[in-house]
Amino acid sequence: MTSTIKAVITMMMFGASEAVYVGDLGDRLIRTYTEYVKLPITEAEAKSSGWVSDSPACTEFGLPFSLKGSEGFNGSESSPTTLYFTPTGELSGISVDVFWSPPPQNLIDGGYFTKIGHEHYRLGLSFRANPCLNQTQHHTIGDRVIIQPNAVNRSLPLNLSQAVAEGWTKGSCFSGMGTHYFFDLSSHPKMSWEASNVLPVVIMFNNDDDLQAVFFASWEDQVQISGAHGWEPVPLLNPLMCKNLCDKDCTFHGTHSWSTYHVYFRDLSLATCNNGCTISCCE
Repeated sequence: MTSTIKAVITMMMFGASEAVYVGDLGDRLIRTYTEYVKLPITEAEAKSSGWVSDSPACTEFGLPFSLKGSEGFNGSESSPTTLYFTPTGELSGISVDVFWSPPPQNLIDGGYFTKIGHEHYRLGLSFRANPCLNQTQHHTIGDRVIIQPNAVNRSLPLNLSQAVAEGWTKGSCFSGMGTHYFFDLSSHPKMSWEASNVLPVVIMFNNDDDLQAVFFASWEDQVQISGAHGWEPVPLLNPLMCKNLCDKDCTFHGTHSWSTYHVYFRDLSLATCNNGCTISCCE
């Protein structure tokens, strides 16, 4: 059954008024296509799995926890993922750090990335309206997906009809993920094929038209000799990135290779494609 979705109107940053989409987000957090690594969804699970909070301050995302990488805690090249929890231990967000090359300037100016250090930027998603509220909240992993609540503060659609109404571009279906939808910041619902215009979070919907998964998109290859560290282990040259779309004109100016980092919110069996197809399905 499609989850009941409510939309309330709020003033967003930069003077824009947009919908905040609210509903049940799902019941799990799994990362990385083909690997399907289960991430903790409570603070207790995180601590028992070696996640550590190196900051007592509650942010717009919640209380930050990360795994120790070779460079330390909380966002490093070998440990780019930060999970966030409410004071009562419920999941409230996730962020991924990108390195080595600054994001396109329009994405920085638009508030999609936070600069952490030299050639070090962070892109985060918040799952709750009040992540620092010291009381138990409803919904297992949250009731919304907000890009960078400390900056662009953009709500992502939680069902297909909302995405269509906003002008997202339909892409291909992958089993377990569902059907991809991209958003071009300059020419939606059509694609301009400029990498800098691609909203850096791609969304996917399952057979019930509910948000199934997202992926973070980096225009710079994030895979290292030491490993992928949560990113998909194979970077996508433009022709491979285009497998996520269903357009013969697909290409991307401004980059030749992408890294992607998938995050799943629901059981993989909820997303199947037509006619037994499993990868890059366009029917």
